Amino acid sequence: MEPNQAAHVPARSHRCLYFCSFLLLVVWQALDEVYGMPLFRYIAMVGGVCWVISILSLSAASSALIVIGTTGSASVSLELAGVAQKMHDGMVQRGLADGDIEILGSDPQGPKVTKDVVLASLAKHQNMAASDEFWLILLGFSGQTEEDEPAFQVHGPRLTAAELKSALDSIPARQFVFVGTSDSGDFIPVLLNSNRTVLSATRENGEIDLPRFPEAWAAALKSNPRAGWKEIAAAAAANIGKFYTANSLAMGEHALLGDAATGRVLEAPFGADSLAPVSPVPQSDGSMALLNASDIKVEIRKPNAEWEKQPATPETKALIEAARAVPNPEGFSSLLLEQRLGYRMGDDSTGEDFIMQRIYLARDDGVARWANFLLPQDPPAVTTKLEAARIIQPDGSSTVFNPSKLPPATDYSSGMSNALTMVYLPDAHAGCLIEIAYHTRHLLEADLPELSEELPVQMDIPVLKTELQLQIPDKGHVHFKLRNDSAPPVESTQGGMHLLTWNLKDLPAFEPLPYDPPARDFLVALDISSLDSWDAFAQWYRRLAQGSDIQDATVKAKADELAEDAPTRLNKICKAFEFVSALRYVAIEFGVNGFRPRTPALVLQNRYGDCKDKSNLLIALLADMGIEAQFCLLNRGSDTDISFPSWQFNHAIAYVPKAPDAGQPDDLWLDTTDSTAPFPTLSPGDIGRPALVFDHDSARFLNVATTGDEVTEMTEQWSFRQQTDGSWNGTLESSWSGLAEYDQRGKVRGLSPQQRDFVLQTDLEGQLEDSDFTNLNLTAADDLSLPFCLKAEIKASSLPCPRPGFAVESIFAPPLRDRPLLLNNGQKLHLIQTLDLVYSHGDPAATPAPLDASAGGVHVRAAWEKAGDHGWRRTADLKIDDPLIAETDYASIRRMLQNWTAYLTHEP
Repeated sequence: MEPNQAAHVPARSHRCLYFCSFLLLVVWQALDEVYGMPLFRYIAMVGGVCWVISILSLSAASSALIVIGTTGSASVSLELAGVAQKMHDGMVQRGLADGDIEILGSDPQGPKVTKDVVLASLAKHQNMAASDEFWLILLGFSGQTEEDEPAFQVHGPRLTAAELKSALDSIPARQFVFVGTSDSGDFIPVLLNSNRTVLSATRENGEIDLPRFPEAWAAALKSNPRAGWKEIAAAAAANIGKFYTANSLAMGEHALLGDAATGRVLEAPFGADSLAPVSPVPQSDGSMALLNASDIKVEIRKPNAEWEKQPATPETKALIEAARAVPNPEGFSSLLLEQRLGYRMGDDSTGEDFIMQRIYLARDDGVARWANFLLPQDPPAVTTKLEAARIIQPDGSSTVFNPSKLPPATDYSSGMSNALTMVYLPDAHAGCLIEIAYHTRHLLEADLPELSEELPVQMDIPVLKTELQLQIPDKGHVHFKLRNDSAPPVESTQGGMHLLTWNLKDLPAFEPLPYDPPARDFLVALDISSLDSWDAFAQWYRRLAQGSDIQDATVKAKADELAEDAPTRLNKICKAFEFVSALRYVAIEFGVNGFRPRTPALVLQNRYGDCKDKSNLLIALLADMGIEAQFCLLNRGSDTDISFPSWQFNHAIAYVPKAPDAGQPDDLWLDTTDSTAPFPTLSPGDIGRPALVFDHDSARFLNVATTGDEVTEMTEQWSFRQQTDGSWNGTLESSWSGLAEYDQRGKVRGLSPQQRDFVLQTDLEGQLEDSDFTNLNLTAADDLSLPFCLKAEIKASSLPCPRPGFAVESIFAPPLRDRPLLLNNGQKLHLIQTLDLVYSHGDPAATPAPLDASAGGVHVRAAWEKAGDHGWRRTADLKIDDPLIAETDYASIRRMLQNWTAYLTHEP
């Protein structure tokens, strides 16, 4: 039963009910004597009277407050005002008096809705009786405060969930609160109590688009105004689901209901009895055929103990002896003796991982890496079952974990969306062997109908033996690829599943080093996808992103404002780029919003967004300026295998095709994520990556390239004059462009003046030791319109011979390298250093011969020349035309750079 049904008739009507029941009993006795009326008809009469009384008491003791918050859009506010009016009409049909329903914010010309106005309206209801009923409905947008507290968007300071709770706690009436806003799910844990049912239009933070659910709820209320709260919400949720399905849209909102009776958080249909029960999700038909924990021979002898000690056995002694005998010449802290990995894709929209690992701790510094296991848990979407865990001590005795004692997965109905299950392994130290095995079951995201998975196989320690298995339905359209390993699988069929099994031996440790190319080019992993082609991927993503390009008058107005003082096409693009770049980068990647951009109007209103949101806004602004730009997906800092259609992307940027006749001679790739990249510099990790470019109804891969022959330029002008005491006074003027400018801006952005000077002086001291740098003058890091330059005054105690500003010595420190080296994140580089020396006495009679050398796409030059009677000038150049250094060229380039650096740091 729910509020507004017979079980919850207000207390002041009970005496009336008793009286009417007594009166009806007398009437029944009389009627029975005369007409023989059966008792069940009397009961029906009593029930009917009770229902009438409950409706009468509702109209006399119920009130409601509907609040429309700020939206940043006149059209959206008008739309919400219409929704509020529909809710009002439904409540009147339900029995609430028109005068007991207050709507705030429906009149655009009326007073602004502020936090104080809302709290004052709530305070008017503090005199309600405990048996009365109060409705509160919030419409518009919500978000998170800086303290990660949910808050409702109003004019001025936002109304936080805690402030709302305090106000509602002062109202004695039974309450129904409907937070019909974006980002509303986080209100439920704060507001829910035994006297207050809470409905949210979306699940926890992450669904930040304006929800359609409130309008569906208003329609459901008008359609059946006498229904209970759960039934109305369930009907609305069902209609929303039909809308998204009919329009081939991914579900972008998931309503939740905090049930006052049980204290549980329910998903649709919220336990409503009037709706057909939801069919349970079919379970997988058993564990993986070949992958299991049978090799870990664990016997639980003390069922009530979490951990139990067990004596050594021949099996455990043999395992320890075998582990000790494994060669470890490079001295790894631990060795992965064996792993069994697998993935099973079911016909029931589920996926299942299996992991079994046997790790030998060779040194104590491996304990922190392997002694604790965090098992994936995000029920009901992700649940993990521990099969076995034990530690075998050096003497063969073991400590065994009882899997039944693992804390249970916390399901969504508890109000928690993430449960952490940690297995702590006691008494782990060098010489121990750790064994663990577990299955993880995934409910595949309904919003993302295509499968795209990546299973890491290679580890950061050596793996002696790997058994890898993939199980896919025989009739399924699933593709796979074992990346960076050519071993063929053994194929078989079992139980309607296609089984592919790889047996790999002696996988070396994956040891990433600075200046490595993308790890995807080297790391062994299993890629799985149900996408047949990149065209299919593009069609899927277009459906997913449908509606995300809708904009309103606020975006158009901002575009007009930016274009006002921008006479040329490039000026307009630059203005729009700098505006969007300056917006805060905030990544809130939950559910479908991890893939679908938010609308330009919403990003403009919030003044923040992630990479896809900011790119989407930039494209909208340029479109309003008459400039076509296209949305792109790429794998920043990594690589994309364009031969294997799958979700391989972690970043979004914008592409503006060249328009020579309009004054744009080159293609432009614009990354608005980082606020330290000046126009049109590309951020690190973008250059050279394949980008999937969406152009109207098609999509194609293009390589992200710099504008024209753009290079990173570093210019240093050092000027010194010798003093009579032999010391030197001088100045430095440095400037940067390209990725060097990006790096320098990033180093000092947000620092206090003293912190900034400390960073700068530390870098300069690395170039010229035993010197004092004063009066440092640096361009403002957040002003992208100005060239980034540094000026400084210098006092040096001895002859100054500065090192180059590009750290070639540290980059090429190891004598050898077994892999390619990627310099300057893939962008060409040109360093020019000039040193002017004016001697007061003892100037040199001769200088070293010029240096000019090349190796593997790197060129260096250095030369001295006379400059006046007592002056000398040294010029030095470093050019990197091919930033990807092959391992075969590494040693020769290293020797050349050592000679060049020695030339620069020695006296003439």
